Amino acid sequence: MNSNNDQGLLLHPSIAFTVDGVPLGILDFRIWTRSKLGSKHLPRDLRKRTPIENKESMKWIQGYRTTCEFSKESDAKYIFICDREGDLFELFQEHKNAGENAPDLLVRAVHDRRIEEGEYSWSFLKTLQPVDTYTISVPRKKGKRAREAEIELRFEKLSMKPPRYKKLENIEMYAVSATEVDGSSDETIHWKFFTTIPIHTPEEAKRIIAYYKSRWGIEVFFKILKSGCAIESTQFKFGNRFKACIAVSAIVAWRVMMLTFLGRSLTGLKASIMFEPFEWKGIYCRIHETPKPPKKEPELGAVLEWVAKLGGYLGRKSDSPPGPLTIFKGIMRALDIGFMLKLLTQSRTYG
Repeated sequence: MNSNNDQGLLLHPSIAFTVDGVPLGILDFRIWTRSKLGSKHLPRDLRKRTPIENKESMKWIQGYRTTCEFSKESDAKYIFICDREGDLFELFQEHKNAGENAPDLLVRAVHDRRIEEGEYSWSFLKTLQPVDTYTISVPRKKGKRAREAEIELRFEKLSMKPPRYKKLENIEMYAVSATEVDGSSDETIHWKFFTTIPIHTPEEAKRIIAYYKSRWGIEVFFKILKSGCAIESTQFKFGNRFKACIAVSAIVAWRVMMLTFLGRSLTGLKASIMFEPFEWKGIYCRIHETPKPPKKEPELGAVLEWVAKLGGYLGRKSDSPPGPLTIFKGIMRALDIGFMLKLLTQSRTYG
C-alpha cells in the first residue's frame, strides 16, 4: 500500500471464497513495513540461502498455517490458492508436514523444477501427448478483441527435487499445463500449475484451472481498497492509525464484494441479510422520492438495484451487471441517507 516514490505498508490477506466465488470472509490479514535492507538487496547466491523465515515469502506459509487452523473447525474442503509468488518449495514441504487432511495447494507455477526423471517439470510435460484439446473464449481486453483460443491440456504426477541449496525431501505433486496451440504473440496463453489435488482425468485437470479463477476475487478486493476506499491516499501521523484504517477498509471491501456477488446470483433473500432497517428504508425513500418507507421488508435483490442506481448505474438493457465500484459508491451514499433518516425519525427527548 504505497506509491512509487514512498515507502509504505505492505498488505497480504488470505480470503475465503466458495467454488462459485462467494466471498466468505478474511482468514488472515498481515500488514508490515519493508526494511530498506531486505534480502532482495543481497547477492543472488546469498539470497537463495537465506532461510525463508527471514524473507517476505514467509507470508505464504503463515497464511497456509492459518488456513489449516480454520479447516480443523469445519468439514468443508479447503484449497489454498497462490499466484506465482507462492511457488515455494518450503510451502510444498509445509503441506506435506501438515498431514493427510490438510488443505490442498494450488499454485500458479513460475519455476521449472528438477524432477526424479532427470529432467525439468515443464520441459518434461512438453514431451507428453495432450490429454485433451479444447476451445475457450478469451474476453476482450483494452485494445484487444475477444477471441477464441485452442488449448492443449497436459498433466502428470511428478516427484520434484528440492533446490540444490536446500536440504529438503522430494515432494510429489501434480503438474498441469494448458497451452494455446500455434500461439505466437505476447497474448499467447500458457497456464502452468502445481497442485496437491489428485488428477486422473482431463475433466479433473480442467477443474484445477477453474478453481484458480476464484483467485480473481483478490484482485477485486484490492481494487475496492485502492479505487473505492482510496486507501493509498489516506494520511495519518502514526502508522498504527493507518493500520486500523486498512483493517476497517478491508471489512468494507469484503462487504462490497459480497453485495456485488449477491446482486448477480441469489434471489429470494430479504434485505435484512445485509442491511439494517434504517439503511434499506433510507435507500427506498431516496429512490422512490417518498418520506414513507414500506411496511413490508423488500427483497435483497431489489435493494441492491437501488444501491446500484445511487452509485450511478443506469440499468439499460445493454448494460452489464453493476460492478464493485458502482456498488461501493452506492453504499457510501446509502449510509449517509440511512443515518439521516434514522436521526429524523428517532424520538426526541428534552431535559
